Amino acid sequence: MKYAFLLAPAPIYNYIGCMKRLVNSAVVMLILVISGCYEGPYETDFTTEQPTKTDVVGFYQLKGGTVAEHSIAGSKKSTIILKPDGTYQIQKIPNVFGGEEAERSPEISATGRWKIDTVRNKENILGHKTPCWGITLTNIDNNFETWVLMGNSSPYELIIPIDDLILGQAIIFSRE
Repeated sequence: MKYAFLLAPAPIYNYIGCMKRLVNSAVVMLILVISGCYEGPYETDFTTEQPTKTDVVGFYQLKGGTVAEHSIAGSKKSTIILKPDGTYQIQKIPNVFGGEEAERSPEISATGRWKIDTVRNKENILGHKTPCWGITLTNIDNNFETWVLMGNSSPYELIIPIDDLILGQAIIFSRE
């Protein structure tokens, strides 16, 4: 009776083969769904509840970041000051976007106005979009106009993604 399974009727083999294909297909679909939902190393920390202006006002200092696999060390000279009257002051932020402008001006400094705004959306697997909050700045190079807030409550961090977030390239400022 060692080979009794060979005497089993053909429909059982068809059923077992069909179930194996079904399970394999389900596993492949699950892998595709999970891999298609990768948000990158920062997006899960984006602020999704609208903060108040008083929660965002303050002095932010460069914490660090990564651009093209090169680490950007924090520096006391790279700062962002968001004032309660809606104005800002930026000092010596590394111009990480490259190009001709970065060669002429390796650091960005500016003053202008700021406001809290929805700056992007996170989309879940079902297509539901959740707004992410950040700040928008006036009077500055357009690469530096939009900053995303990170954290669930004050003190927040400010992040500016460089290129695609999945690559994990960004510079981050922490509130002091």
